[in-house]
Amino acid sequence: LDRNGYPLVFNIAVFFGILYLSISYDYMIKKDENATVRQFGKYIKTTTAGIHFKLPYPIQTLQKTAVTKVHRLEIGFRTKNKGAQNEYESVKSESEMLTGDDNIVDISAVVQYLSFDAYKWQFIVEDPSKLMYFLSQSAIRLVVGKSSFDQVATNDKAGTQAAIEKVLQDLCD
Repeated sequence: LDRNGYPLVFNIAVFFGILYLSISYDYMIKKDENATVRQFGKYIKTTTAGIHFKLPYPIQTLQKTAVTKVHRLEIGFRTKNKGAQNEYESVKSESEMLTGDDNIVDISAVVQYLSFDAYKWQFIVEDPSKLMYFLSQSAIRLVVGKSSFDQVATNDKAGTQAAIEKVLQDLCD
C-alpha cells in the first residue's frame, strides 16, 4: 500500500493508463474513406468513418484510401488536353482488335471503377490501377474476339458493352 492506502498495482495501472492516453492520438476518417492500421508493419484492422485512436508512429501507422472515388481508365486513347475543347490521341496498339470473324475493329473505351476495399487495395495488389488496365484490356479482347464485326460495330453495341462489363466484373471478383 502507498501513503494514501491504494495498492501499488492500482497506482501503476493508473500511471500506465494515463501514459497510454497521453501518447495515443485520435484521427478522423471521412465518410468517403477507409483506413488500414498497421502495428509494427503488420496489418491489424481497417477503420471506417469516424474518430479513432491509435498509438504514435513507430508503433502504429495509418494509410487512408478513398473508397468512393471513381477511378477512370482510358483504353485505346489518351486525353491530351483537358479544357473547353478536349483533345484526344489514339493508341492503336490498344484499340485495334481482331473479331471472331477475322475482321479488325478499332475500339476505344473508358473504364470506371471504385476501390471499395482498403485492405485489398493496399496489400493484396501491388499496383491496382495497372491491374485494372490489364484486366480491362483482357475483358475487351475476350468479348470482341468471340463476337462478329457486325455485333461489335453496329448491331449489338449495348450487348457487347454489357458482356465486357460482366467479364471484367468476374475477373475483378
